[in-house]
Amino acid sequence: YTLACGTGTGSVACCMWRQGELPGKRLTAHNRGGTLTVELDTQGDAVTSILLEGPTEVVKIFEL
Repeated sequence: YTLACGTGTGSVACCMWRQGELPGKRLTAHNRGGTLTVELDTQGDAVTSILLEGPTEVVKIFEL
């Protein structure tokens, strides 16, 4: 459980771009855990990289 899921936010940005709803290749998402900014690098019709920017905070450390 996270308050600002980077994986989900990046996935939404990719889907929006593929559907033509994110022409600037940049998305700002306001999640419960903070604001995430997503920038996409693309080549042709493919997303080649995703850059996430936003606040981070360690809430628990697990040891295996």
